[in-house]
Amino acid sequence: MVKDHIRRRGEKLSAYKSAEITSWARLYVEDHPALQQQCLEEAKKMILAGRLGKRAQKALRAKLSGDAQASSSCFDKTISVQMSDAK
Repeated sequence: MVKDHIRRRGEKLSAYKSAEITSWARLYVEDHPALQQQCLEEAKKMILAGRLGKRAQKALRAKLSGDAQASSSCFDKTISVQMSDAK
């Protein structure tokens, strides 16, 4: 969005530091909460596709796998507690 805005104004991206563009993009997303979830999903897709490197891809896969196991184990504990209370 920020890059498109700069281009529409007829300016070159190279006239700006990448840190400036990133800063503006973060502010834009903060001001538009509806975009936050969309941005997170897009980032996950990019990471899982390996576009940001194998290390990031591996770390996200491990986290997602760990989150799934953690929620599964919490579910298992809840069921076992409910079952023991039922007796």
